[in-house]
Parts: sequence; C-alpha cells; structure tokens
Amino acid sequence: LEATVLDIRESDGALLIHYNGWPARWQEYIHPSSPRIAPFRTHTQHTPSAAGLSPEPDTPYELAPATGDDDVRTVLPEVLLAAAALTPYLGELSGLLRSSRGAAGAEGGGDGAGF
Repeated sequence: LEATVLDIRESDGALLIHYNGWPARWQEYIHPSSPRIAPFRTHTQHTPSAAGLSPEPDTPYELAPATGDDDVRTVLPEVLLAAAALTPYLGELSGLLRSSRGAAGAEGGGDGAGF
C-alpha cells in the first residue's frame, strides 16, 4: 500500500503514516523497525509497461512533505510561470509558421512536408 510519512514523533521516533487515497482516520504511527515499513514497491511486482501503475510514488495528499531536490512540487511553480511567459511567443511563432507555409504553397514552392 503506497503511503507517505507525515511526521516523526520525537518521543520514540515512530512515523506518522498517511495511506495515499485513504481518509486521514486511517493514519497511524508505526515504529521504523516494523516489518510493515519498506521502500516503495518492495512487496509488489511492477513492470514499467504495466497500465495504470505508477513507477514513482504518486501522492494526492497536498500536505505531504517534499521528497528531495527532485520533487516536482519544488519546481512546478517556476515551470508554470515560464510556460505562461512563453505562451504568447509560441502563438506568434505558430502564426508565422502558418503564414510561411501558406506563402510557400501559393508560390508553388511547397514540398508538401509542412516545413
């Protein structure tokens, strides 16, 4: 069962586990030495081509902590800003390409390849 560690209890080091896709009432503290704690996909078979299975942990839990420097949540706001800044230029480029193809076709120089 895919889960996210939300907290570590200072008194005994137990981990607060949130089971992804399950209500918060199922969250529980489990000691790290428990055999129930294991790396992702330790107890399941997975092939990269299996439909509907994610090769990476996929948590819908908004408050889940970041998992490291490669966590998409740390860069997603910057990616969205960059995409928003590029959108007008992409529209302009698309218009230029369309008019370029139209002019080439009108002159009989179009090769049918699009570019």
